[in-house]
Amino acid sequence: MQKVASFWYTKLGNKGISQLEILCIKSWLDNGFEFNLYTYNLDDKIFNYFKNNFSNFKLQDANEIIKFEDMFSDDRGVGVAGFSDYFRFKMIYITGIPWVDLDMICLNNFSMDNDFIIIKEKLKNKDKFYQSITTSLLKFPKKSEFGKYLIKESEKLIDNRKVIPWGIIGPVFLNDACIKFGLDKIALDYKETCQVSCYEVEKFVLKNTNLDISQKCLHLYNEMWRGMGINKNNIYNKNSIYEKLKNKYRVYEILDDLNLKSTKNYLEILKILWKFSKIRVYVRNPKRILKTLTLRK
Repeated sequence: MQKVASFWYTKLGNKGISQLEILCIKSWLDNGFEFNLYTYNLDDKIFNYFKNNFSNFKLQDANEIIKFEDMFSDDRGVGVAGFSDYFRFKMIYITGIPWVDLDMICLNNFSMDNDFIIIKEKLKNKDKFYQSITTSLLKFPKKSEFGKYLIKESEKLIDNRKVIPWGIIGPVFLNDACIKFGLDKIALDYKETCQVSCYEVEKFVLKNTNLDISQKCLHLYNEMWRGMGINKNNIYNKNSIYEKLKNKYRVYEILDDLNLKSTKNYLEILKILWKFSKIRVYVRNPKRILKTLTLRK
């Protein structure tokens, strides 16, 4: 059985995983992978539910990779993104198990036999789109020179600090390292794992967005949801990507077993619709109405 691994840490006073992370784990389990979750929260109720009900879910002590006292934070959000970047480099180097972010949904079983798995996402600079390597799905050989390089260069940037700048050892760092080692040439096209870009996260919760379900994975860009104020525990349109995936992988059955409730906040949905509607653009920029009408003449 093929293996993947990820990491989660809930700081004291913060909420634990949401429906999105539950969906992620369940998607890999249902597609025939062994899912290894490294955490310092070994008594977490949801994690132990997976451990007790799915033989291909393995709850792992994160201290085996990095001691808890050596943990550090970054200066954005909940502050664990930077540590997660460093953790994945060390975890892959020590175990050889491929890494997946907890917002990377598995769409199909696919081979992970290659020594390296490098993926790209779709980004933009002003109005110009381009592809760049990202960190949300990653594999390299155990004890490899590439892994050793990532760890060594990361530690130079971390520099024994307890708080580091957000993103300092994230996608840009990995992209540069892959170019140095010539691995950018084997990176997967963004459509295979990131077909909906990070600039289009509203498409996950609004209806009638086309999705190529034949691809390997789908990155849901959890960080962008937080930035846009999109609630991961809300119930959305039944024809949205998010709800279709939750139903496909029977997330609601797990929520029922755990007595976890979803929210149904219609006001939030209306806010999302308004935020991404063309009407809003025209109301806030009335000159665009005249420009559009002129172009149509």
